[in-house]
Amino acid sequence: MRTPWIRLFSLAASVLASATILWGQAPDLDGQPFRLVWAQDHGDQLDVYGVASQCVLMKYDSTVGEEEVLIERVGSYGNPMLSPDGDWVVFSDRMTNQVFKVPFAGGETQVVATGFAAELWRNPANGEDTVFVAEEPLGYLGLPAWGKIGRVPLHRKERGEPPLEPAPFWSGRGTMANNFQLSADGKVASGQFPWPIGGVAVIEKQRWFPLDRGCWPSLAPDNSYLFWQFDGSHRNVVLQDPISRKQWTVNLSSAPGLDGREVYHPRWSNHPRHFVYTGPYKEGSGGNRIRYAGKGVEVYLGTFAEDFSSMAAVRKITTNDKGDFFPDLWVKGGGEAVSGLPQRDGFEVANDVDYSLYYGWETAKADNRGPEGEALNKLQLHDKAYLGPNHEIVLRGRGGHANPHGDHTEWRRTVGKTQAWTIEAVFTAANETQTGRMFGYTQRNGHVNVFLNQKTNRVFITMNVVGDPVEIELGTIKRNEPLHLIVSVDDVQFRAWLNGRLVEQTLLGKTFWGQGPLIWGEQLGYGSPWQGSISHIRMITRQLQADEVAERSAKVKAQLATWKRPERAKVRAKLTELSSTSSPAAIAPYTNELSAGAYELVEVLDGTFTDKTFAAYAFGILNANMNPDRPQRIGQIYTFELEPFDQQPQLRSELKSYDLEDPTMEAFLILP
Repeated sequence: MRTPWIRLFSLAASVLASATILWGQAPDLDGQPFRLVWAQDHGDQLDVYGVASQCVLMKYDSTVGEEEVLIERVGSYGNPMLSPDGDWVVFSDRMTNQVFKVPFAGGETQVVATGFAAELWRNPANGEDTVFVAEEPLGYLGLPAWGKIGRVPLHRKERGEPPLEPAPFWSGRGTMANNFQLSADGKVASGQFPWPIGGVAVIEKQRWFPLDRGCWPSLAPDNSYLFWQFDGSHRNVVLQDPISRKQWTVNLSSAPGLDGREVYHPRWSNHPRHFVYTGPYKEGSGGNRIRYAGKGVEVYLGTFAEDFSSMAAVRKITTNDKGDFFPDLWVKGGGEAVSGLPQRDGFEVANDVDYSLYYGWETAKADNRGPEGEALNKLQLHDKAYLGPNHEIVLRGRGGHANPHGDHTEWRRTVGKTQAWTIEAVFTAANETQTGRMFGYTQRNGHVNVFLNQKTNRVFITMNVVGDPVEIELGTIKRNEPLHLIVSVDDVQFRAWLNGRLVEQTLLGKTFWGQGPLIWGEQLGYGSPWQGSISHIRMITRQLQADEVAERSAKVKAQLATWKRPERAKVRAKLTELSSTSSPAAIAPYTNELSAGAYELVEVLDGTFTDKTFAAYAFGILNANMNPDRPQRIGQIYTFELEPFDQQPQLRSELKSYDLEDPTMEAFLILP
């Protein structure tokens, strides 16, 4: 199994070759002066998330050429931003929950609103500058999220008036305010709704569309709607056209001074080609060194190539002995600049809604939502479960399972009235013969509602019919061949389709539903673990008709035909070098961390594999638990299955620990 040569941190040679590294204080950008503001930590140098009260507010003017203090009082300066004309700075005090503005030239600080300032925007129709204010703070995995976003004018006609109540603008709960950025027309915004799913919000429809997993999304300030999001290594941004869905990766950490280290706080300026970020983050050990911050963190200014495929220049702005966080950049004339990318006039929203859909989860990257537009991504992985290369659920045994939270009262209430229901999923078995539960809806007292089992190479469904379990054989499942299964019941009429083949039967009574969890796979200690992958999950509160099934089957078949199937090999290899692994508490709110090791090939047991030495990532932490199966002893020979790491797009946003001497070895994923 041979893959194209890659560097583990995607330090593409073309990026290094084309980058013009400018040191010192560059006087202008494309002939235009520029300004920056940021929060500088005067405490323990750890306020990288901007939640404490230990910073001063800093500024930089390219016509002056040096770092200056804008507000020297130590306090809270959350998400500082420059106004569209560059003359004002807006920031938020997390301690008082207030938004302030201050002239860039210095002067009196004025209250603008109550809440947290998420974005500044100039209305192209009337030239009015608006502050978008996040309201109703929510606790979310220890991160600041908000219940809604309103709007207030930046400037009031009469000074001294009390702050205005923000007018409604965006009603999406769980919005991460640090990443909410608007397009020039104000129709589309980037954000996380909430972390770790990033995407774009369509303001008119009050709906958001997921694009990728990661952190720190941002949106180009023109109308290209170009979107980016950090990958899990905190070294690259993954750019994406949300309409064409074309995406590519650009490295931010290869400039001298950053030296391949982690970077953070990337934010687009008012000019499409220029942005800012901070780094290097080199304190501590393991992945996610962001949390250790440190005195050596400086502000960098990046410039994209004209086609946005790489970096054209990197400028180091600050040099001091403090931690510099949350920068924002303003370029004179940037608000009128337009990139060479296609400019859009709105984002089309599909409206093919099935109001009988109770739960739907196609893949982790799909736009999973219910009939009212609510997101349905709330599927939690446990034990030996992870996302596969097509963002599907992969269950590898040892209790690997996935479930949406809740007691599903609404499902039981609705189905109890209609006596009609449908359960659908695509199952791909990893073993030709095995015994294990593929899906279960079991009552808390242990009695069955419904579950699907594989026994040898056959699939069975068991249902609670008038209080007694009834088992029906459905058909055959083959190793590594997707089985699209639809089970649909109306009163006592039972129908099931296996890849379009109908199994029909009349039940002796009506199905009965009791309170309990929905589980794909099986919990540790409750039964035999099923191994395979699951996708295209739907639960519908009615029976599907034959024409609907035919249409759905054709759609799913077409989607599955585009899926990637990475080459896999089983090998024995000796561990020669090992990166550090953090702890679940240290990486929170992340739940996974991949740790790299260096190996010498001993024997190929299955498949094709030619690398005599190679690097391989293993899950050191999986689903917020230490992975006991990870290789840990240098010199020991391990047996494991491998897939090329560059064929694992679902892992791009995961934390990675890489302390190996040779960064050029081909990289693989050790399957858990």
